[in-house]
Amino acid sequence: MIETVSPERLKQIRLARGLSLDEVARRMDDLVTKQALSKYEIGATQPRPRTLARLAEALRVSPELLREPSPFTIDVAFRHNSVGISAAERKGMENRLHLALEQRVRLQETLHPGVQIGLPIEAFSVETPEDIEAAAEAARDWMRLGREPVANVVETLEAHHVHVFQWEAPVGFEGLSAIVRDNAKRPIGAGIVLRRDGCGERHRFTAAHEIGHLFLKVDPNLDVEKTCHRFAGAFLIPAQTLREEVGETRTRLLLPELLLLKSRFGISVQALLMRLLESSIISRDYTRQCFETIEQHGWKTNEPDPLPVERALRFVQSIRRAEAEKLITRQEAAEMLDERDEITPTNAMLTLMTQAGRRATESARAELRAKGIVPVIWRGGQISEEGE
Repeated sequence: MIETVSPERLKQIRLARGLSLDEVARRMDDLVTKQALSKYEIGATQPRPRTLARLAEALRVSPELLREPSPFTIDVAFRHNSVGISAAERKGMENRLHLALEQRVRLQETLHPGVQIGLPIEAFSVETPEDIEAAAEAARDWMRLGREPVANVVETLEAHHVHVFQWEAPVGFEGLSAIVRDNAKRPIGAGIVLRRDGCGERHRFTAAHEIGHLFLKVDPNLDVEKTCHRFAGAFLIPAQTLREEVGETRTRLLLPELLLLKSRFGISVQALLMRLLESSIISRDYTRQCFETIEQHGWKTNEPDPLPVERALRFVQSIRRAEAEKLITRQEAAEMLDERDEITPTNAMLTLMTQAGRRATESARAELRAKGIVPVIWRGGQISEEGE
């Protein structure tokens, strides 16, 4: 019996995994040659059931996923200044994002069936600096953020169906954005990819920058990257909010105040200074002096008092919810979370975990007793003191 495999899907998944035909053949213990794999990818031949099972295992997907083409189209846009990334690396990231976004959108539709996603894709036309400021305010209004600091940019975007991916990326990669469309070409989701490493301030700024690529319709006469940079700053710190914090105009700001402001708004010192300049609070000459100081202290590459990188916990919670309600299988949940090895703990692992937990509990109780505090325990549905 011959299994039907989608040639496009097979090649997409292979490239998403960053594998050559030779590498896939080796993972299959040379059950088939790379020439045979190539024929599967162009639709010249189809694999037998045993071969399909081994092929799916080598690519870390279910055989069912290889049988069906993607029901979505995805428009991917790399940053214009993402230099040094090879064509193969770009193709691999595009296919990986396609696969990951498809999983997210399927999960989205599983948990919220029938819900229409009204993303403002290219909804805000920009021709002037004032348009950029207005677009940032409109984006905040759409997300119902008010004018206060955004507590968690990643969680905010995830809550509005802009899926955030944090990957190890090649040197030179700055970020990318993508729009998911259904068969009628309607936008039903979006995604952005950020570097996994770096400081939290720049991570937040890059996420806001990529939102600019998704939401703005930029006049051809404007520099797109500079426009999205200003949008990112305005999205993170509305001009009026900044004036209320520091005053209408300033001739000088001390470092402790700058550090407090950067911590409050979750933005780098460099981006904060640019917002002060763009909001006409400080002069261009004073901004230049501040940037010279930043250069001297090495803060251009090493942010002072860096914040931790935000993580997409909402996505993880959505997967666990779908798994608990049996809307997806455990294997599907594992694939989405990229849990490739040891999905189920072994008995030895469980024993070690139990022993570690018992030692930690005993240590904590000993510390409480040393302070004259009687530890409490949960027994029989109620709290009681230890030793009762």
